Amino acid sequence: MIMNIIDVLQKENINLNLAAEKKNEAITELLELLKKNSLIANVKEIKKAILEREAIISTGIGKGIGVPHCRTIHTDKIILAVGRSKKSIEDYESFDEEPVKLIFLLISPEDEPNEHINMLARISRILKQDFIRNSLLSATSAKKFYEILKNEDKRFL
Repeated sequence: MIMNIIDVLQKENINLNLAAEKKNEAITELLELLKKNSLIANVKEIKKAILEREAIISTGIGKGIGVPHCRTIHTDKIILAVGRSKKSIEDYESFDEEPVKLIFLLISPEDEPNEHINMLARISRILKQDFIRNSLLSATSAKKFYEILKNEDKRFL
């Protein structure tokens, strides 16, 4: 079964006003949001796993998008948090060397590699569409952001 982004993203895990100006800070900010919403408990270990993954190769996929991610024993379900930076994350080391404005942070169970890869591919495929990315960048609320993703997610079945 193909899982949609909306199957794992909840409106309360969307932060359209990330304060962070650095990749490390943005990841921490999104992890703290997930902790506040009781989806994760062990921020330190999950962040360590994400940064170990980042050390292999940056998850800045270009066009202002970062998709930090990891598989870990610290969750039993796929979790997603989204952040939008007003200032941009300059140190993201994206493939196109552009700063990152949208961050989709994905955490998956260690024993779910296929679902993890499928979700990464789905996020990438949808966000490569200029009109979707631009709509998300200009969304005025988390609710609107979520609705845009929900509508576009359906089109990419």
